[in-house]
Amino acid sequence: TRERHSFTVNVAIVCGHLLDQERIRIQKSRVVEGHLRDRIGTFLPNRQDKLWEISCATDGDALAKDVSDLICDLAVPYLLQYIDSSALVALWESGQAPGLTEGARIRKLETLKSILEASGA
Repeated sequence: TRERHSFTVNVAIVCGHLLDQERIRIQKSRVVEGHLRDRIGTFLPNRQDKLWEISCATDGDALAKDVSDLICDLAVPYLLQYIDSSALVALWESGQAPGLTEGARIRKLETLKSILEASGA
């Protein structure tokens, strides 16, 4: 509404190896181009979406701390597991692909494995 706004946080890993194939510069990439993507609520114990509300009465410092704490304490450790492309391959080989369709998981897995094999990684 005009008096209240709500938002959530989306997080993603963008694999540079795959961006070269997709013709997107990493500096211009967005969550939608992420090769692993999720919403902050999936890291919470109940795995329900988390929405914050902002209104004139909102304590901005408390809101910023809450958002920052969730990102730093939950999202960042999860995402750091998949910074290495081989970890992303292992995730996709397990059948998991947060934020991707099954077809996209298979295509990106095959592409990334070929790129890594060609580079000797």
